[in-house]
Amino acid sequence: KPYGEYYYQTSDRTGIIVLQTWANNFIGDTQGDPQFLNASETFGDPMDATTTMGPVISEPALTRILGMTDQAQREGARLISGGARMDGDHAGGYFLPITVLADVETGSTLGQHEVFGPVLAATPFDTEEEAIAIANGTDYGLGAYIHTQNLARAHHMAAAMDAGMIQVNGSGEGMTPCVPFGGMKQSGYGRLGGEEGLHEFLRVKNVWMNLSRPAAQ
Repeated sequence: KPYGEYYYQTSDRTGIIVLQTWANNFIGDTQGDPQFLNASETFGDPMDATTTMGPVISEPALTRILGMTDQAQREGARLISGGARMDGDHAGGYFLPITVLADVETGSTLGQHEVFGPVLAATPFDTEEEAIAIANGTDYGLGAYIHTQNLARAHHMAAAMDAGMIQVNGSGEGMTPCVPFGGMKQSGYGRLGGEEGLHEFLRVKNVWMNLSRPAAQ
């Protein structure tokens, strides 16, 4: 029975840990059309209401992102989709199509660092224990996403993940001002939002008084 998909990331999903058999099906479906993920996207000016995907913020950012995807391939990852600056009508902008890399090793550069770009790193797993080890095998732990129809498995995985914010079968809907926002490990400390966020602006003072009767003279 499939275990499901487990995402690791900051607060946006940048890496997916997917059951090996599902990974094989996904890669098999995409190899014939490496640009299938971008076919439904409308690239252009982000101020245009019809645009669904705009450019990255700058030329240095685009160069950095492409450098990371190139490095990932040198480290053994397989490029499934995207991976090159867009040409044609978008050649003058900093446009990069949705890029997917498969077989990304946990210890690789892409497996350890967020790209801050339209790049998804896919890492296969065989067991829940392996998925947990992969998800927790980074220095960061802001957010994580679990996709499964098994409630017991969802609770087990959520308890085992070293992340400050975990969503089950969601994609960001749970991040509202009324809940605490914050991470673990190198993703910072403290919380913003919710009751826990208010505590960050308070100072706790411990005052102890001895109220026992004074000794008789």
